[in-house]
Amino acid sequence: MSPPVLVEGGHTFAFVLEEAALHYQVGGPDVLAGQLRHLMKVMRLASVSLGVIPAAVDRAPRWPVEDFYMFD
Repeated sequence: MSPPVLVEGGHTFAFVLEEAALHYQVGGPDVLAGQLRHLMKVMRLASVSLGVIPAAVDRAPRWPVEDFYMFD
């Protein structure tokens, strides 16, 4: 089941991940597989957009910036 915030209230969400985040294993292969299944499920929701920055992208001219924004 999707978290209620993803499907209720007319909210929209845009998530951008670096490919490395999809390979990082915290909790072992079973945990990673569950996380990937969850991502595949929620990215089908109309309220969710998911983008992945490929590892092969040349990011040399830019420093990685980790930000969190929340708007209401």
